[in-house]
Amino acid sequence: MQQQFEQLKSSRSLRLEEGMPVLWPKHDPGVLKVSKIIENVKNKKAYAYTSRVIAFICKGEMYVTPYTNESLEIVRNAGYKLHEFYVPFSGGDQPLGEYGEKWQELMASAKLAVKVARDKAVSATSNASLKPVVAAV
Repeated sequence: MQQQFEQLKSSRSLRLEEGMPVLWPKHDPGVLKVSKIIENVKNKKAYAYTSRVIAFICKGEMYVTPYTNESLEIVRNAGYKLHEFYVPFSGGDQPLGEYGEKWQELMASAKLAVKVARDKAVSATSNASLKPVVAAV
């Protein structure tokens, strides 16, 4: 389980940095104040999520990953506890520059993984409902 979490953290998540540039909906670009989010969370092994994004705090650093059932299960199985805090990039705000490029790649990859899993489930269901037809001779 820990190996899955480390893989999620290192290759399927974006580590948020203090002051990273962000485009806020209906506002001028600004910066993300990660420390303000983290300091309000009592449990330092916490996560929060929306229908699009999972945010988690690990060893004083904050990460976001696109929401998938698999990713949520990995975070929960790693011992993280649900907590209420702001989930970056879930309300129309978007990271800019290299952060934005990486975030778009992660979102596209997650979308593809969900589609593949859904197609696999539909295929398995369809194949299970097919019954062999025996022709009368």
